[in-house]
Amino acid sequence: KWAQTLDGHLADDNGKSQWISGPRSRAYTHWLRQKYDAIMVGAQTVLSDSPRLTARDSPTPIVRHPHKIIYDPSARLWEASDEALSALLTETENRDGPLVFWCVDAKEKKGLPSFLESFSHIIVRIPILDPEDWTELFLSISAELQHRRGKPLQSVMVEGGSQLLTLLMRAD
Repeated sequence: KWAQTLDGHLADDNGKSQWISGPRSRAYTHWLRQKYDAIMVGAQTVLSDSPRLTARDSPTPIVRHPHKIIYDPSARLWEASDEALSALLTETENRDGPLVFWCVDAKEKKGLPSFLESFSHIIVRIPILDPEDWTELFLSISAELQHRRGKPLQSVMVEGGSQLLTLLMRAD
């Protein structure tokens, strides 16, 4: 899922991508989110938009909030502001809520930024061993979900920006 301008851009002329769509389509997107096990965005989306990645604006009752998958192969989120990262933790703070899967290059920084250490129970670092092998990445996430929650990953809604969408489309 993505929103784009009439001329095919994912952001406006100022590089701002948040709220290209209107309230009705956002509510529909939030309703769709609860139908998926996880929602996936790239690091640039987190840095630019500080998304919450929840189903908060869907009509009630909200069945569930999806797990969150952040694709960050260059470990850019280590430089992110606490404010940008704190939005991701909305609706995830309780142990039964969604997990945040932070996908980073296996050679990149270890551990978590200090701000996130207190949320280590909900943040799962998944190393990307081969950036071209999406199957391996999703199987790793599925195995971790199976281990932690007893249910494998069945579906992912991708709301990535242009970089993540391009990578996934190239990988077919």
